Amino acid sequence: MDFTTDKLFFFILLFLPGFVFIKTYSQVLVNKNHDFSKEWYEAVAWGCIFSGTTYFIHHLIPFDIIWILGTLVAPFASPFIIKKALTHPFIANYVISPVPTSWDYVFGGRKPYWVILHLKDGRNIGGVYGENSFTSSFPNSQDTYLEEVWQLNENNFFINPIERTNGILMKMEEIASIEFFEYEQETVKEEISNEQSQ
Repeated sequence: MDFTTDKLFFFILLFLPGFVFIKTYSQVLVNKNHDFSKEWYEAVAWGCIFSGTTYFIHHLIPFDIIWILGTLVAPFASPFIIKKALTHPFIANYVISPVPTSWDYVFGGRKPYWVILHLKDGRNIGGVYGENSFTSSFPNSQDTYLEEVWQLNENNFFINPIERTNGILMKMEEIASIEFFEYEQETVKEEISNEQSQ
């Protein structure tokens, strides 16, 4: 097939916006690897929507930057807007959650926690899930890395960090349940001090 410059331009114009949208959407809402040899038509369909809308807006507002905004910026920004809209309390009551698992819902917010891992073998492991921690996301197998491991007493109270701790990596297959506690460093230090003074 002889691709002329015009044909190549129109192919990019119709395919690129959809490609950007699908790749961004898969990372923001559903972490899914797309096989574009089978799903290229979906990219073209979305590309037609973005390019067609851009053409209409450009007809009303004849500035060339509209094409950049409509075919690159809008496809990239749209998944973030869609996620924000679908997770809004009012809309969330009427649609299926875009977050695939509760694991992704909790850890996807990147909020720090004190956590206790209750293992299937009966052990409990306390730790910190903070900015340097990490969890896998759907559709990968579930595992989590806690940046600090803490010693627990018999009441599962956080006593002190394990000496020279550099974290722990656990697979969900080994975990029965996970407890989450509000992460307030100073509060925990005060409680530890009070516990040790008694």
